[in-house]
Amino acid sequence: MNLSDVLKTLNSASAFELDRMRAAIDRVLDEPRWVLAVQSRLQVGHFEDYFDT
Repeated sequence: MNLSDVLKTLNSASAFELDRMRAAIDRVLDEPRWVLAVQSRLQVGHFEDYFDT
């Protein structure tokens, strides 16, 4: 996914559309399968990259 393209699209979205998208993203990220998928890949001594807003 190209972040530049996503940002261009989001800049033209209405506040209502942005709020709906935020709710959808939050719902997907809160699903236990995402947390379990991340936890299953973590290992002691393994370096990870992350994004902190």
